[in-house]
Amino acid sequence: MIHKTAEKYGYDDHYLDIAGDWLETNGFLPDREHHENGSKEALWLYCERKGITFEYRGFDVSRERDL
Repeated sequence: MIHKTAEKYGYDDHYLDIAGDWLETNGFLPDREHHENGSKEALWLYCERKGITFEYRGFDVSRERDL
């Protein structure tokens, strides 16, 4: 599956949080854990718990128009 989300500010692996939120909102992570402090189970941890192979790649671009 490929899905493109709207551009959002973030750093490091923030895009994984965005992906996890989109997957949960669209019903792909029905039992994702939510913590009392408001945080959510990391996407890689969810996959590990469910026995799902988790692979990802990120690419940096030097110009916004190259996105």
